[in-house]
Amino acid sequence: MIYTSYFAKVKDLDSTIVPIAICGKAPDWWDGLQYKKLAPKWSFFKVWKETHDNCYYIENFNKLVLNELDPNEVVAELKNLANSDDICLLCYEKPEDFCHRHLVAEWLNNNGIPCVEWPESYREIYADLFSVDNSYALVHCISSDFALGAGIAKEFAKRGVKDILIKNNERKWDNKGYCLVVATKNHIVANLVTKENCYDKPTYDSLKESLIELRDWAIDHKVYKLAMPQIGCGLDRLEWPKVSAIIKEVFDGSGIAILVCIKNTTSKYEPLVLDFIKRRFPVDCNWTSGNCYYFASILKARFPKGTIYYDITVGHFILKIEDNFYDYNGVYKPSKSIIPWDEMDEYDSNVKKAIIRDVIK
Repeated sequence: MIYTSYFAKVKDLDSTIVPIAICGKAPDWWDGLQYKKLAPKWSFFKVWKETHDNCYYIENFNKLVLNELDPNEVVAELKNLANSDDICLLCYEKPEDFCHRHLVAEWLNNNGIPCVEWPESYREIYADLFSVDNSYALVHCISSDFALGAGIAKEFAKRGVKDILIKNNERKWDNKGYCLVVATKNHIVANLVTKENCYDKPTYDSLKESLIELRDWAIDHKVYKLAMPQIGCGLDRLEWPKVSAIIKEVFDGSGIAILVCIKNTTSKYEPLVLDFIKRRFPVDCNWTSGNCYYFASILKARFPKGTIYYDITVGHFILKIEDNFYDYNGVYKPSKSIIPWDEMDEYDSNVKKAIIRDVIK
């Protein structure tokens, strides 16, 4: 399996995975393997450093680097270099930041070679499922009677899924979960059939059976990104910790990235905050690294009741308003290690000084 990650996370890799740097210049401390063929050319990288024009970078990286390579030959060389089938391509940036390794991963996936971010092959975020881009296939649970009359299934019905299922599928319930895949205008939709009738309840076994069928279909059709709600929970009454464990078990080692979109309770501020972010901050601005502090500060100036927090795990500034956290992408799901910025002195004054010195310019 091929993964991507960044140098700060290399210590977290499984011992069976061999890391390989694919950047132009590795850190001075790095004494591991390097593969320069996938590194950006200095000619366009230098321009990008000055302009941060991502479109320019992507165009030149594809033209001058990827278009000159054969993906199968590259993979063969990487695995030969590592003497392993399990490798991780390393660069500097965090998963949410612009980085050429994401372009490499997309290139490999588009050529039928699974490649996902480590450990981002499974993520849970607060987001509207229908807001994810169409590179993801959407997943949800239904009954074999195609009722789709409640919960999120009703939203899929509004998007034409029910009509397509009724028209094109004659498979019958045989006391075993299965999967029916259809294509709508905006997304591929995987319907996990986990029960016979809409008034029945699924079992963990029927859910797992349907997920296994989905996994096999996705591998056969080279679909490597799936987005889903907390399937089987809500009206179906399964327990999310058990369900998420089943999802991870079924897709482990498949090369398929799972994105779980958790419905967030909307506060009265949320639409105002999201609208302000959309209008005030262009999507092509760089609000990563130290700039996330200034983003949080600007947001707090607009919403004074908010509190700036620092997410220690990922090194990220966010703003809390009522029960929600926000960053430049909108609603943010923090790690377990967050602290109000005003209280950082009490937590560790030296850490705060270092952040001010190294991050807040």
